[in-house]
Amino acid sequence: MSRTTLLLLSFIAVGGCTGSAETDGTSDTDDTTVTPETLANLDDPCVGLGPVYAMHTHDNALFVGCGNGAGLWMSTDNGESFSAAHPSTDFYVFDLATTADGDLLACGHDYDPDYEDVLVRRWDGTDWEELLFYGNNDEASNNVFMSNCGQAAEHPNGGLFVISNTSADMSVSTDGGKTWTKEDRYFEEVNLDGGPQAYQLQQVVTTTGGLYASGYNVAEPPTFFMPSTATGAEWYNVKAVEIDATVDGEGWALATPDDGASWYVGGRDQGAGAAATGFLYESTDGGATWTSLTLGDEIDIIRDIDFADDGMHGIAVGDRYPPNSLGGFALITEDGGSTWTELDEDLPEDLQRCEAEGSDWFIGGNGTLFRGSF
Repeated sequence: MSRTTLLLLSFIAVGGCTGSAETDGTSDTDDTTVTPETLANLDDPCVGLGPVYAMHTHDNALFVGCGNGAGLWMSTDNGESFSAAHPSTDFYVFDLATTADGDLLACGHDYDPDYEDVLVRRWDGTDWEELLFYGNNDEASNNVFMSNCGQAAEHPNGGLFVISNTSADMSVSTDGGKTWTKEDRYFEEVNLDGGPQAYQLQQVVTTTGGLYASGYNVAEPPTFFMPSTATGAEWYNVKAVEIDATVDGEGWALATPDDGASWYVGGRDQGAGAAATGFLYESTDGGATWTSLTLGDEIDIIRDIDFADDGMHGIAVGDRYPPNSLGGFALITEDGGSTWTELDEDLPEDLQRCEAEGSDWFIGGNGTLFRGSF
């Protein structure tokens, strides 16, 4: 759904388009635990060389993207076995997305000498096409100065959007990836008539309504981004909505079960000291207002959230703390996010990504990959 080094996060409630917070402090989580029908410990295709930084179901296959150059892998047997999805020997993968035409976008940075400096490539099911490279856009229209592509998404109008995972810079293409705009960080609507103000996007999601995101930084209140309706706004301009002025930290996890009618964000409160400060927030009005969902006392950070296509089943993952790491956790919902229950399993720490598909879910981390069922 944006990552060379994953930061601890913070996120909390948003008050509406004016930017004021509006939370009622009520909880829709369940203190009980659930036990999966099956929990399979799968072979990690990243073979411990790098964390699982991307998981995505595409064309009935599970794709796993690895950090530290461990590449891109695919499974056609529900995670039982994996084969290389691209031949590169040094491909960092940070995000995966499916286009309206059914192609797969792979976002990261390839350092293999045979494919050096590819940031974004597209797969049509047979061949890979290299779309975006690291370099000077003034010299080549398919180059941008981004150390890594952190997130890639396709807008409903067909435009392609990418953002760096180490800076606030973004670039867009309106011709299917043939040419790209020069890297630019002033895409928030305040810059249309004033600014400058730059925002780091951590998680980007597109719906039929447009481009949405979560993010900002660890020293400022967490922020939700929705499509801008300001005069002169382009499809890639967004409006920043302050989530809660009393919290410092970015929102890392973002997901919607119903095409943007409701949203869930997760992260960590960076300003709350050494205690476990993970959070999960719910909006049922398109991101205008948010409600805080109470989590277990040991949940320290939520790194990822995903919903199955039915909009009812979903999963969130992260780590437990303190006084030392207590391993990872998974939260399960079967009612579209209204209630969440902790999975009754001892999971390893450093869980990074999750994927919900049909009746199954997958979670991956640093040297680990699991499959379970709702």
